[in-house]
Amino acid sequence: MLKQEFEDRTNLQVNEEEFNAINAIYMACTNEMDKDAFCADYKKHSDSVIVTDLTKRVETLRRVVNYHDRREDEMENYLIDLAHDLDEPSIDRKAEEMWGLYAVITRKIDKGYTLDSVQLEYIKNNLK
Repeated sequence: MLKQEFEDRTNLQVNEEEFNAINAIYMACTNEMDKDAFCADYKKHSDSVIVTDLTKRVETLRRVVNYHDRREDEMENYLIDLAHDLDEPSIDRKAEEMWGLYAVITRKIDKGYTLDSVQLEYIKNNLK
């Protein structure tokens, strides 16, 4: 949901930080709750201490997840670079075990690295 959509539906003015926290809660809701239902319920309970506390908690958890996603991305790149630099297929196999063959192949192609026989076979079998 966009900030403007939220403000139009609730007649509440929020800053970017507040909206990001509210939107994190909206994104955590099930698909059964549409924007209108969420906004109506949020407006009804927006002054709730519980809702305020949970909003802050969801935003904190979202930042933690984003941080770990970035670290995982860095680790994936590191392992792929290490396997390439050392010409060590066992490191490729570990990266494939952790993130999947598709992800490793995609990264290696993006980096211009040569694919090994396992990776080429995967491509061959999945292009059919």
